[in-house]
Amino acid sequence: MDFEGGRVQSLPRRATFLGKSVLCPPDRANSGPSCNLGIPRACFEAVGGFDEDIPYYFEDSDFCIRARRAGFPFKYLPGARFRHKGGERKQGEAIRRQEHNSTFAMLKAYRGAPLKWLAFAALNSGWLFVRLIAWSARGRLRDALLLAQGGLTAYARFWRWRPPDRRN
Repeated sequence: MDFEGGRVQSLPRRATFLGKSVLCPPDRANSGPSCNLGIPRACFEAVGGFDEDIPYYFEDSDFCIRARRAGFPFKYLPGARFRHKGGERKQGEAIRRQEHNSTFAMLKAYRGAPLKWLAFAALNSGWLFVRLIAWSARGRLRDALLLAQGGLTAYARFWRWRPPDRRN
């Protein structure tokens, strides 16, 4: 909920193969914003906490994806209420960061599965192109450029990124 006005900011969401989330019934939800996630310590530690490569904007979805892969359940509690400062709609620089982080996180998530990685890259690029056209047609040219920049820099960063050495 919005801290000032009490307006509901986040409804049940389901993360998709593309790392984007869509509204869904509460029993189908599988991710939530970090401003209102209740995470058991055992889960947080087993999954390794939030990914330091993704400091904000998608860190919550990435965490939920990794927790589900590790076998931890997710439950949306419609009666729980949290107050959060800030808006839900991304604007300006937040658009670029959200697109960058969601694309980068999913590229990392699929790095060991070449066919999934290629499917993600193709479908995500197509979805990016559709949004660029739609946003430009609606007069959101600056936002469309930030969206493109976020997506393209994620691919460039992924090719330079190396997984940490976890042998220690």
